[in-house]
Amino acid sequence: MSRAANLLPEEHLKTLKRLRAQNRQITSNSELEIENCRALNKIMSNIVSICALNKNEAKIQNMKSAFEAITTATKEYNGILRECVIEPNTMIDHLYKKIENTMARCEYHEQVYNEKKIKHDRLVAKAGNNRQKQIKLHQSNQDLQDARDMYMRLRKCLDEDIPVLLNLLPQGLALTSDIIDSARHEHHSSVERITKSASRFALDGTDIGLTPTGLVDSEATNAILSKIKSLKIVQNQVQ
Repeated sequence: MSRAANLLPEEHLKTLKRLRAQNRQITSNSELEIENCRALNKIMSNIVSICALNKNEAKIQNMKSAFEAITTATKEYNGILRECVIEPNTMIDHLYKKIENTMARCEYHEQVYNEKKIKHDRLVAKAGNNRQKQIKLHQSNQDLQDARDMYMRLRKCLDEDIPVLLNLLPQGLALTSDIIDSARHEHHSSVERITKSASRFALDGTDIGLTPTGLVDSEATNAILSKIKSLKIVQNQVQ
């Protein structure tokens, strides 16, 4: 973004860079969490196989139930991470690329406008009453106006949308962090409860009922994403 630093305040550029880094870190952590869940499922599968060697049907069935319960809890947890964290954050990362692209286009069209203005000013100085030069001057006027209109559309997009994004993106990151914390706590609590239940049954045959995990409400995050998606810079509508 540095090559278009003249288009946005330095503070805005630094904030966008920081938010983008945080967004990527949260995505990376969530992907790692999913990998850890896969490893957990493998461990539980191995434990079930080992218990099967015991030939105790009650214990085998209990461990299978525990494995199924953990698998269900993990699928729900992974689903939350994908739908509420990874997929939205991937969209947000694409947004940063669109911002960079818009700034680059704005810088380019500003340069085009400045070059056309220099040529136009030269024509004005030389045109006089010459009919052919007056025709060229008329065309130059139109070209200059077109170049200015394009630059101003891009500039307006940056001036209007970036402040809105700088307000929405931190809210989205905060809500994402809350969802992750809530989902992680629910998943870890469920896994701990299930494994303790299975361990007790394996040791003394005491059966403890298993309860499914609940889903995390993501309406607040979806509301933030809807606002972000409505911006022209996100929809790529600036032509």
